Amino acid sequence: MLCLLYAVAAGICVLVLPTALPHQGNSAAFSLPLILLSGVVLSYCLTRLYPGAGRWVRRAAPLCFLAGYGYGAVLLQMDLDRRLPDCADADFRTFTLAVESAPEVLGVTERGRNLRFLATASEISGGPACAGLGQPRVRLTWYSAPPLAAGQIWRVEGKLRPGWSYRNPGGFDYERWLLGQGLHGTGYVKSGDLVEGAEPPSFFRLRALLEAWLAGQPLSQQGLVRALLLGDDSGIAADQWQRLRDSGLIHVVVVSGLHVGIVTGAGFWLGLILMRGLPVLTRRIGVRRLAIPFGLLLSGIYVLLTGAAVPARRAWLFSAVLLSGMAGSRRLSLPGVFGLVILVVLVSQPLVVHQQGFWLSFIAVAALLLYFSTRQSGKQFRTAQLITAQLVLCMGLSPALALFQGSIPVTAAFVNLLVVPLISLLVLPGLLAAALLAFWLGQPAALLLWLTDRLLMVTDRIAALAAGVPALQAVPPPGWSVLVPLSATLLMLCSLPRRWLPVIGAAWLIWLAQAPAHPERGTFRITAFDVGQGSAILVQTNHHNLLFDTGPVFNGGFNLGEVAVVPGLARLGVAGLDGLVVSHADTDHSGGLEAILSALPVQTVWASFPLENDGAARGVGQSMVGTAALCSAAVSWRWDGVDFAFLHPGSESGLSNNDRSCVLLIQGGKRRAILAGDISRRVESRLLSRGLGPVDLLMAPHHGSRSSSSPSWVTGLTPVIVFVSAPRRSRFGHPHPDVVSRYQAAGAKVYVTGWSGALSWSSARPGQVRQLRIEEPAYWRAPVLTATARASSSR
Repeated sequence: MLCLLYAVAAGICVLVLPTALPHQGNSAAFSLPLILLSGVVLSYCLTRLYPGAGRWVRRAAPLCFLAGYGYGAVLLQMDLDRRLPDCADADFRTFTLAVESAPEVLGVTERGRNLRFLATASEISGGPACAGLGQPRVRLTWYSAPPLAAGQIWRVEGKLRPGWSYRNPGGFDYERWLLGQGLHGTGYVKSGDLVEGAEPPSFFRLRALLEAWLAGQPLSQQGLVRALLLGDDSGIAADQWQRLRDSGLIHVVVVSGLHVGIVTGAGFWLGLILMRGLPVLTRRIGVRRLAIPFGLLLSGIYVLLTGAAVPARRAWLFSAVLLSGMAGSRRLSLPGVFGLVILVVLVSQPLVVHQQGFWLSFIAVAALLLYFSTRQSGKQFRTAQLITAQLVLCMGLSPALALFQGSIPVTAAFVNLLVVPLISLLVLPGLLAAALLAFWLGQPAALLLWLTDRLLMVTDRIAALAAGVPALQAVPPPGWSVLVPLSATLLMLCSLPRRWLPVIGAAWLIWLAQAPAHPERGTFRITAFDVGQGSAILVQTNHHNLLFDTGPVFNGGFNLGEVAVVPGLARLGVAGLDGLVVSHADTDHSGGLEAILSALPVQTVWASFPLENDGAARGVGQSMVGTAALCSAAVSWRWDGVDFAFLHPGSESGLSNNDRSCVLLIQGGKRRAILAGDISRRVESRLLSRGLGPVDLLMAPHHGSRSSSSPSWVTGLTPVIVFVSAPRRSRFGHPHPDVVSRYQAAGAKVYVTGWSGALSWSSARPGQVRQLRIEEPAYWRAPVLTATARASSSR
C-alpha cells in the first residue's frame, strides 16, 4: 500500500508545473506526455523499491496518480477563483479585516510602527464596476499602525491589490509565493477603527516576552538568534543573507525539519532523565513511552513560537508519527513514515507544492532514504557515511537549487559538514536552554546566549569564506523539461551503483549549466527588465554585455537591482559587465547601482553625473573593477561589429536632472536602437536637429510621460518597436494614453514591461519581440488584459 501512497502524492506534486491545469492555455497537449513519463518513472521506481508488490498494486499506481492529480487540481482551482480581480486596486475601499497572524514589525518611525500581517477581508465596498471581491486572505501593510493582535476585527480604509509580480528571467516569483501561502492578494491600510478586540493567544504573549528579552541583550548576531529561536528572519541583513545563500547555509537559519528534530530529540532526552525519578510509573508504562510526550510537547511549543511555518509543522508531524510507533513498540519503516507524512501534508494543503521549503526539505529526506535504503551499509557509523550523506544531499538538492535560485553552491557539502553539527549540537540547544532559563535565572541565561552568539559569529565567518568561492551558475530550461534532471536524480539515487554517482551527477550538472546563446557578430540583443517605475536594460553583443540603468530602490529599502536585475543577469548567463550606464541620478534609474557593483565585476561605468559625489554611488571606485567616466556626446566605441555612441549630454548648461540623461545609440549593420533615459521634449528637439534618422527600437523617454515623445520626435524617428519601462498601474499615469496613441499612429508597436514582463528584441530578428509574461505563462499568474481592458481599468 505504501507505493500507492507515493503515487497519490506524486499526482498532487505535478501541480507544481506551470502548465499542470489541463483546461488552461496550451497545457492540454502537455498532459499526455506528462502522464506517460510519470507512469514510466513510477513503474520503474516501484519495481526497484518494492519488488514484492503484487501486480494489482502496480496497475493501481497510475490510477492513484490520476486521483491525486485530480484532487489537487480541483482544490487549486477553487483557490484561484478566490483571487482578487484586476480592478481591485483601482480605488481605495472600505472593508472589514480579521487579523490572523502576529504582526511583523517592518520599522519604527516617529509616528509609530510599520506592520505587516495576514488577514481575511470581508464586506468590501466594490459596486458593479468591480464585482467578485469576495472574502480573500490578504497580506497587508499598515504604516504608523495602532497596536494590532491576532484575532482582532477592524473596519478600515485601504487599497487591496491582486497578486502581481515582476516577471523577469530569474528572480523571485511573488505571485507563486502568494499562491503557496494560500493568499489571494495584497494591500495596505490607510486608516481604521477597532470593531472587536481580542486577547492574543498565550504563545504570542510568550513570544513577545522573549522578543523583549532578546532586544535587551548585547548580541552581535541578533538577526540569526531571532531567526533560530523565534523564526523571525527580518533582522538578517541583506549582505548576510547573500553570504548564507552563496554558501548553501540558508537551511541552518530557517526553521525547518532539522531544528524541529533537534528540539524533539532534546525533549525526549529530557523526558528520559525526568521519568527515571518516577519508578512507579516507569515500571507500569515504561520510560520511553513517558518520555515521548516531553519531546512532542517541547517541539510543539517551539513550532508555535517560531510561527508554525509549514516546514516546521511538517517536521513535527513526522516526529509525532515516528514517536507514536515507538510508543506502540512497533518497528516502523522510515520510507513508510515519510510516505504517510508527505501524503497527509499534500492532502491537507495541496498548495504547499508552490513553497520552496516543501521541496527542499522533502527532497533532502527522500534523497537520503532512496540512496541508503537500496544499498547495504555497515552496521557501525563511519565518517565516510557522513561524507556520502552530504554528497547525496548536494546531488539531490541541486536541481531544485538550480530552479529556485539559478546557482548551485559548490562548497555546500563541505561547509555543511562543519556547520550542521555546530548548530545541531551547540547553538540550538544553547538557545533553547537560555530561553527556558530567561525568566527564572537571568544571568546564566544571558551567559548561554552570549556563548551561542560567539558560535554564530564563527558560523558567519565560515559562510563568508565559503561565499567567496564562485557558485556554479545554472540555467535550467523552462517549463516541464526540469523533469529530466529530477527524474535522472530519482533513478540514480534509487538504483545505480555508488561508483556512478559522481559521473552521472556531473553529466546532468553540465546539462543544467548550459550557457544561453549569444548574438552573432554584428548583431545585438536588448532585454528590458520588468522593474516597475524604473529602468534597467541589458544590451548584449557576441562577447560583450552592457547594462543601461540599474532599476529603482524604494524608501523601505526594497531594491530592484538586487531582487530582479542581478538574478536576471545570472539567469541570462551574464557573469560580468563590460559597461554600465547610469543615465541620471534619480533613484528609479540609479537605485540598484550598489547592488550591481557588489554582485558583478564591471569594466567601465558611465554616468551623466560624477559618481564619486553621489550618495547612491558612494564607494563606486572601490567596489568595481575598471574605471568611471561621464557619458559625454563625444564618447563612442565598437564591440563585436556593433557601434555604440552617446548622443547626449553635450556641453549644454542649465539642464534639469532628467534632461542630462545619457542617450545611447546602438547600431549593428542596418539596425539601430536608441535608449533615451528621461529626456524631455526640449532635448528631443536638439537631438532631432542633428539629423537622427529612423530607428528599429526605441526605449520611450521618461517611461512614456506626456512631457516627452513629442509629435516631431515620433515622426522623426518613426520607430518600428517601442519599449516602455513602466509598472502595470503607474501612479504617474505612465505611459500616457496620448503618447501610446501617437506611437501607434506612426506605425509602431508599443510594449509595456509592467504588462508584458521582461521584453527582448534582437537585431537579427527585428520584427519579433519576446514578452516573457505572455510567452511563458503559468496558471498562478494573473491574466494579461487586452489593451482595451487595460485602458478602461486605468481610468
